Amino acid sequence: MLLETANPATRQLFKPQVDYIEYENVDDLEEKIKYFLTHEDERLAIAQNGYNAFKASYTAKHFWDAVLNRIEKDKSL
Repeated sequence: MLLETANPATRQLFKPQVDYIEYENVDDLEEKIKYFLTHEDERLAIAQNGYNAFKASYTAKHFWDAVLNRIEKDKSL
């Protein structure tokens, strides 16, 4: 499971508190680590959500499809 400092860049890629857990500061991070160490089912569900989101959008195939689509688009201009 990913724990990430709250920031707009990660929010553009994944859903906070669904695909990963955001934290605000060191105290918040410590609290969330302690919580998720004792709530395994929630931790595993969030980890699985993050993995699924990654696999759905950020694989090598997605990357190369985007590159090739851009090349095709540029050719038509």
